[in-house]
Parts: sequence; C-alpha cells; structure tokens
Amino acid sequence: MSRFQKFIPISSLLFLLFSINSCVKDQGKIDPPVAMTACDSMHVTYALVIKPIITANCAVSGCHVPGGSGNGDFTTYAGIKGKFDSGALNDRLFVQHNMPAAGPIDADDLKRIRCWMNALAPNN
Repeated sequence: MSRFQKFIPISSLLFLLFSINSCVKDQGKIDPPVAMTACDSMHVTYALVIKPIITANCAVSGCHVPGGSGNGDFTTYAGIKGKFDSGALNDRLFVQHNMPAAGPIDADDLKRIRCWMNALAPNN
C-alpha cells in the first residue's frame, strides 16, 4: 500500500470526526430571551417587562396590593413610580436587598428593573 493510499482513509476519518463534532456543538443551543448584557431601555418597557416582574414578585396577595401589608400599591404604574421617585424602590431592592419578602428576584429580572430605573422609570 502506498503512502498516498494510507493518507486517504486517515484524512477521511479526520474530516468525518470534525464534521460530526461541529454539528453536535450546535445542537441544543437556544438563544436566551432578551439577554441582559447591556441595558436597552427600548426593550425594557414598563408594560411588557417590568409590570409582569412586579406582579409576580411584589403585587401579590397580601403584600403591595390594595389592603395588603406592603407599603404602597404596586398594582399601578403610579404606585411603583412613587416608590422609584422617593428612592425606596432602589433602597429595598439594591441597597438593603430585603424585598420581596418571599425571596429574591431573579438576577436577570433585577438587571431589567435596574435598566428601567436608569431610564428614569418611564411609563412605556
């Protein structure tokens, strides 16, 4: 068997291994929703992003709702904006880290809230 004939099967095998490996690496990859590597206040809106976070974590039964024990009504934009304007929202979430009482808000959601606050908490 000539040297060239030995090279063909080895090179074919290497090509096949590299091809399979490159396909396997792509499987199962899912792009994350609204990656928060940078603050994009055009995509972090009150209505579509912030309100659902607040509703799930703060404006829950017995807490920041009308008649709840929480200081303020977070079921409305005006209620959460008042806490932003006074600095209480920033203090409780990012300084004292003691809200919500049920447990910490997801790190990406905190980044989204920070982004919205950096844009001066618009009602968008």
